[in-house]
Amino acid sequence: MTFAGIKHQDLNTKSSFNISNVQMEIIWKNIIHLSKNELSGFHFGTSMQIAALGVVGQVIQMSSNVKEALRHACSMVHLLTDFYMLNVKEKENTFTITFEKLGGYSDTPTAQDQMGDFLLSFVLYELKGLILENPMPIHASFPTFKKRHEKEYEAILGCPVKKSENYILEFKKEYLKNKIITANYEIQNL
Repeated sequence: MTFAGIKHQDLNTKSSFNISNVQMEIIWKNIIHLSKNELSGFHFGTSMQIAALGVVGQVIQMSSNVKEALRHACSMVHLLTDFYMLNVKEKENTFTITFEKLGGYSDTPTAQDQMGDFLLSFVLYELKGLILENPMPIHASFPTFKKRHEKEYEAILGCPVKKSENYILEFKKEYLKNKIITANYEIQNL
């Protein structure tokens, strides 16, 4: 990873390591280039469970239902990225989870887009792990939508997708009342 100014030795010897947004931009561009996969952020988000257990575990410990978990997640998204803020909005019969881009990052568009893709799929898969049923979004929309990947987006997200200004997942409102099952990932995966 010396291409991003990160030395392999530093990753192995330092207990904490800061990566700048410019370095993150270089890393994401190289991930996409080397993997030949424009949807790397989406795919990474679907498989990130264990690595994020610290943040997710904290949310689970402080929450008894999905609504509380999402409220806590809103205040913790900055621990994962400073590119977005998370909002949950209740409507009459549905609720939306929205990741809104924060300003000041126009010099790192690839990193911001890939983190948005990651967050959308990560939140969906974590939500599925919190309750005993499989919450299916009614629809999803996001700024990185490309028609040529529509079938793959729908396979990952499990719902119709379209382009929008922000990253949005919409669900039936009844999911907000569902009880959190446990912080034990082995049980969540059953």
